[in-house]
Amino acid sequence: MIISPLYEEIFFRGMIYGFLRKRFNMFHSLWISAILFSLAHWPNWNILLLNFINGILFAYVYEKTKSAFASAFVHALVNLVIVAELLL
Repeated sequence: MIISPLYEEIFFRGMIYGFLRKRFNMFHSLWISAILFSLAHWPNWNILLLNFINGILFAYVYEKTKSAFASAFVHALVNLVIVAELLL
């Protein structure tokens, strides 16, 4: 819930989104990185749309803050909400 958001955000936002953003506008970079983020969570097809929306959210946070740690914090919060919902 905490470790995976950190390395996922460094990879998907810091590396993938950063690479895309240097070549494309924000809109295309958000969408492409969100698609890749969703596909990386392949075994969870039942929440593919949720992963896509989260990918857009996390990339948007990264775009505005230029910090993978900020997007990792939001990612961890989303994971916390999901886990809390499952436990309740």
